[in-house]
Amino acid sequence: MLDSTPEYVPTSAPPTAEAAGQTAEALAQVIDDTDDRGPAARWAANELRHGRAFEAVSTDLVGQGWSSEVADEIVEAARQATRDDRGVRTRDAVALGAERRYRRTLANVRWFAFGGLPALLFAARNLFISAKGVRDARRRQKPTVEPAEPARRQARGFEPIQSLEDRRG
Repeated sequence: MLDSTPEYVPTSAPPTAEAAGQTAEALAQVIDDTDDRGPAARWAANELRHGRAFEAVSTDLVGQGWSSEVADEIVEAARQATRDDRGVRTRDAVALGAERRYRRTLANVRWFAFGGLPALLFAARNLFISAKGVRDARRRQKPTVEPAEPARRQARGFEPIQSLEDRRG
């Protein structure tokens, strides 16, 4: 059963007037220290997207009443926000792309090791076998040239080989 002590308050019960008053006092003490940079930041980003120089945008913001430090902060935030729109490649973007390719490569290593590597070895084996077959076929097709053997033997002092018909005769 539910505890009936006064400390227990169900979560679905509406706040008491005292709790609502404390909340209102706490919210009244909050100081809004942010200035209205939103429209100025959007304007600066739009100007940078259209190709205006950073210094020109900062000068216009100072002309609109912003201090030079705040104008520089707004322009810097707009510069960072419009990097992709202006075609700027940062080190972080390049490193992120390299890491993605690295992880994708490592994920595919098992397919290469268990499927691709044996297939490559099999293809290399077939290539070598076919190259050997082509080489052997070329050797068989070469015309046999009668060697100049008898002339060399005679030059060395050997007698020419007589054919069987010459011997019988």
